[in-house]
Amino acid sequence: MIEALQDDPAAVDLLDTNGPAAEAIAALTEAPGRAGLAARGWLELMAYRIVTGYDIVDLTAGELPGLLRRTVLAALDQGGRSDRRLAADQAARVRDRVQTEHRQAYDDLLAEAISVGTLQEERALVCDLWAYGLVRRAVKEAGRRVADQGRIADASHLFEASHEEMLDLLSGSTSGPSADQLAERHTWRTTASSDMAPKRIGPPPAAPPPASWLPPAVRRMSRALDAAIQVKFTEPAAHNETSTVRGLNASAGRYEGTARIVISPPDFDKIKPGDVLVARSTTEAYNDIMPLIGALVTDRGGLLSHAATIAREFGIPAVVGTKEATRIIPDGARVRVDGSRGEVILV
Repeated sequence: MIEALQDDPAAVDLLDTNGPAAEAIAALTEAPGRAGLAARGWLELMAYRIVTGYDIVDLTAGELPGLLRRTVLAALDQGGRSDRRLAADQAARVRDRVQTEHRQAYDDLLAEAISVGTLQEERALVCDLWAYGLVRRAVKEAGRRVADQGRIADASHLFEASHEEMLDLLSGSTSGPSADQLAERHTWRTTASSDMAPKRIGPPPAAPPPASWLPPAVRRMSRALDAAIQVKFTEPAAHNETSTVRGLNASAGRYEGTARIVISPPDFDKIKPGDVLVARSTTEAYNDIMPLIGALVTDRGGLLSHAATIAREFGIPAVVGTKEATRIIPDGARVRVDGSRGEVILV
């Protein structure tokens, strides 16, 4: 779509207006020629994906038209870079530095890594996040109908019902939950925090079985998984101050910008180009806003966490595993992110 827009300034003008974002997106999809066709295909892929979390209570990309418009314009400003060509060039440069006798082994390992590397976006593109978006659309419509019947106080409260309770409410059965019960559940869900959950339930987990018990191929995979899990979740002890937050130096570079604290779905829509995203953690859902931001800071995560990996792929500074960034850094504050030192300083 970006390539199509680069060849069609008139289509870009439809998007780059001061009018409502939803109208601009709609106008773009109705544009004649390749730009409109590409925009329709892009929106069909993007619109129903959950982008603010992992459940049907979270928002889809289509419900955040302002975010979609800013993301497209940011990608255009970046010149529509070809990440695939860039990756191929970088791989070739690394290969040139490998000793000749080891290049076949390098090629084999790279091919293996590429074959599984695409699985990182599996949830976003071909698995549950897209399907959840379709379910969300159905539940929103069901909630509207039940609310119109006066059985719930707000259409969004139907999300608090179980599947069986939804069917009861839709069918008019008197056995479903009351409006007050669903309203109470809604209040609890929207005010509770994942920080309230215990780190574990039950006794500490046992150590994995000795690698020597496993067949050679399974042993290799087991060791790889163990190593990856350690680097993904291991975080440093907190050494934060009122004006400095410290974590892991996940992606090198320095950047200064406005901090935007993203805790709940409505927070996504306030991100502007050049902002510093500060979140508890990130998921595949956050990929949609990556072209907008200048740096990334998270409370949780190790060097192979989603936040660390995606920041390196986009070439932006990142500090992860700070423990308290979302609590210490005020929304809208000016911050300097030093991804090489693992520090975030309030300017």
